[in-house]
Amino acid sequence: MHWEQGGGSAKATLYIRGENGGRMKVKTKFLLTTDTDPNGMIPKSSSRYSIEDAGIYNGMLRTHRAWKASRDAGTLSVEYLSKSQLRNSMAASVTC
Repeated sequence: MHWEQGGGSAKATLYIRGENGGRMKVKTKFLLTTDTDPNGMIPKSSSRYSIEDAGIYNGMLRTHRAWKASRDAGTLSVEYLSKSQLRNSMAASVTC
């Protein structure tokens, strides 16, 4: 993953679960390369989720669990805001 913005001092990261002793390669903006614990303090200081928890699937899973817990507690309120064209697809905006 190459960072266009954010990422703290990281310029790029490479992580494959089960490879490199479970550590991710990080290339810094200073062109140094290091191996880092993907759940360590350095990655957590620049991102809400670790590289293992990132991605569309995990984000949707977190959203589903939160919405389901709110629904089960009787506190879920969803409001449809709008529909818009997003590239070649339609996108809906909702608020909870």
